[in-house]
Amino acid sequence: MWNQYQKSMHAPLSALKNVQTNLGFEEYQKLPGLNYHGLKNFFENPLKWKEGWFDDRPETPAMKFGTMAHVLLLQGRDEFFSRYRLWTPPVNPKTGSAFGAETKAYKEAQLEWYAANPGKEPVSEETLKTLDAMRAETERNPQFQRFFRAPETDGVHTEVMFRGPLDGAAELILKGAIDRYDDEFGIIDLKTTQTLDKRFWKFGIEDRGYVEQLAFYQIAVHDVCGGGDKYPNCFIAAVETGGQFRSGIEWIAPPIMERARARVLDQMLVYATCVKQGIFNGPYDRLIIKKSYMGDAADE
Repeated sequence: MWNQYQKSMHAPLSALKNVQTNLGFEEYQKLPGLNYHGLKNFFENPLKWKEGWFDDRPETPAMKFGTMAHVLLLQGRDEFFSRYRLWTPPVNPKTGSAFGAETKAYKEAQLEWYAANPGKEPVSEETLKTLDAMRAETERNPQFQRFFRAPETDGVHTEVMFRGPLDGAAELILKGAIDRYDDEFGIIDLKTTQTLDKRFWKFGIEDRGYVEQLAFYQIAVHDVCGGGDKYPNCFIAAVETGGQFRSGIEWIAPPIMERARARVLDQMLVYATCVKQGIFNGPYDRLIIKKSYMGDAADE
């Protein structure tokens, strides 16, 4: 796609409304509004979404690792170690190996660690080595050097959080956190993956919903943040979590993003209709609901 790359001439962050760059993530999570993952969960099962089933799902190890990677790669080591501290499990002297997580010795040592490191999250030595290897790879990659300029550089904004009503549907409040909003390049979303190959770029980014997530951000910048008539370019930056620790950045071509925006906007309208009408019966009601908001046009 790079041979067709064109600048998007999108609005700089200073021209946008309903955005913040200094809001803590915990504060952001408490704000009411629909983010992309909420929309995705809704379409997985509206009834479970209504009952809060998705809110109760615990954070998986993969999700925790992804958060760590985002902090280290986007905000640097100083910010990373303001949130995380090295955790080394106690060693069983009889076996020479670490105690298991369910043992009394392990749990006691962990309680002592939390007491000594209030407000911090533990990171194992193995995980830290992996994260450092990922960071070293991105520092060697000229694409990352181009797109991941230092956050304090003019025009580079990390963790841009937005919240506001969608134009034309004031009852629909959207919110989200964009990994990086660059006044020159556009929206850059960081992803981690076990294997970075052609299959990832050709199929993985769409199968995993990454393109729709970017489309959600585009709609928000355009219709929530008053970004003007130009949609920002979208890029996916990916880093392997093992093996060779390869990294790469791909520009998502405008026709792909246009189709994704149409799908996501359609989902938003279905969601708004469900909430308004109180219909949360199950994942197969979307066809009926779609007809209800389209009116007579659905019969043509």
